Amino acid sequence: MNSRSRESQLSKLHPIWTAVGCGLLVLIPAISWGLADRLLALALEEFPELARNYGGAEINILVIKISSTVILTVLLFLLFGLIGSLLYWLFGGSKNAEIASRIGWRRRR
Repeated sequence: MNSRSRESQLSKLHPIWTAVGCGLLVLIPAISWGLADRLLALALEEFPELARNYGGAEINILVIKISSTVILTVLLFLLFGLIGSLLYWLFGGSKNAEIASRIGWRRRR
């Protein structure tokens, strides 16, 4: 095996990580929607006056649920990013630093 083919083989990202990333892009917002639904149900159970017209303006439950879903989605992506970075660092990330820095980078010919 020549050095060029070995280098190109080592610099490729394993396809399983693409599938994991795609799965998380679908799974994390779904988890966030479920968490937002549960948190809103708990809040309405603890504070029933939130369900009524408050100050003449009707509180739209769907808007609250969507906005809390967006916030929870961002927080979960940050949490998974921190956990992934920590695991990468703990399991010898410096050995693979060159490969990680080449992702998305193309060499000119």
